[in-house]
Amino acid sequence: MKYKTAELTGALLDAAVAKAEKNLHFRLCNNQYEMAAGTAVCMAKKKRDKSALWHRFAPSADWYDGGPLIERLGVCMTRVPANGRREKAFWAADIMDEAKRVSDHEGGTMPTYYHGHGSTALEAAMRCYVMSRLGEEIEL
Repeated sequence: MKYKTAELTGALLDAAVAKAEKNLHFRLCNNQYEMAAGTAVCMAKKKRDKSALWHRFAPSADWYDGGPLIERLGVCMTRVPANGRREKAFWAADIMDEAKRVSDHEGGTMPTYYHGHGSTALEAAMRCYVMSRLGEEIEL
């Protein structure tokens, strides 16, 4: 099924992160009721490691899983406060990809930037990461 990266949450976002990592096997442990209730979980294990065990993988909610990714990728995060136009504050995340350069208006090149938003810092960072690796829509 196709999903918009900017709208992914919970176990679906965690599964998308596992897919983007490429070194993880992943599976969603869910049924339609668990997905609706938000209680589904993503399970993952390392590829090429026959002794690896399946474990809960929740980088969009657990700093143990998400923190190392944020550090490795150099994700820049900012909390955007509520104001007269926005009722709620939110988090914004950005990743700069030096390897993917685009032309600028002066004839030079500049790195590509990816952006993500979310209600938490982890959610914003993981959406940004998935966007940078898999694009605006993904198949799960």
